[in-house]
Amino acid sequence: MAEQDHEKPGRSQSTWLRLCKRILLSPITLLILIFFLLEDLFLTLLRPIVRVLGQLAPFLAIGRWLRALSPYQALFAFLVPLVLLEPVKVFSLFWIGIGHFVSGALLLIGSYVLSLLIVERMFHVTRDKLLSIGWFAWCFGLVMGVRNWAYARLRSSLVWRLTYPVFLRASLFGRMIIARCVTWLTRLYQAIQ
Repeated sequence: MAEQDHEKPGRSQSTWLRLCKRILLSPITLLILIFFLLEDLFLTLLRPIVRVLGQLAPFLAIGRWLRALSPYQALFAFLVPLVLLEPVKVFSLFWIGIGHFVSGALLLIGSYVLSLLIVERMFHVTRDKLLSIGWFAWCFGLVMGVRNWAYARLRSSLVWRLTYPVFLRASLFGRMIIARCVTWLTRLYQAIQ
């Protein structure tokens, strides 16, 4: 009987800890999901533009220069735009917070798009060199693990099952519009040359 009385507080404490953990992790999980979803959405929409820009002579020269760097030089080149653009994102959130919603949101979107265009392309070009640095590869694996965990949680939710088809259609529509714009800009660029 004494053992049963002793087990009950343990169970209620365990239940309470699980509840606290769930309450604390839910907003964090939501923020992580929003971050990765926005990143994937922007990447999906911007990939055709990045592909076209990557074929222009100045960007081809930058790509050759990046490929010629050592791993730590590539890391430094990769971190420079990251260090310059991340504070702009924080400042834009501050701007939104003090009531400049439209200008703060435009600055946030602009800095996010610019960051994705530059950093994503640089990572694509220098990925093998960056991943040859042990601690960078470990950090990259950690971030990808968190990303996969967040997506697994999202995909198992009812909200995902109900909204994913709408998100997929919107993403396909956005890609179609951007592909048409890229085609038009490519033709315009070729006509100018």
